[in-house]
Amino acid sequence: SEWVFFPPVKSLGELEDWVTRHRIDYLVIGRRELKERRELAPLAKPEQAPPWLSPVWVDPETRLILYRVEPSVATAGRYSCSISAWYS
Repeated sequence: SEWVFFPPVKSLGELEDWVTRHRIDYLVIGRRELKERRELAPLAKPEQAPPWLSPVWVDPETRLILYRVEPSVATAGRYSCSISAWYS
């Protein structure tokens, strides 16, 4: 495991692509990310987060949220390939 700074994305779609490609397990979002990337505002409220992010820990006082990236949801339908194709 290694710490990675918040990626330079400009939309939730770009964020989903980035966390999927880099196999990210957890994502922390706080005031700074929300201030600098207003298009990610839905992440400020766990109930508005996309289905591929599950809130694990929320601190409403500091507006810090830890999300778990749900890879099966994030990649569903993106990479359609059978298991046998990996071995051919």
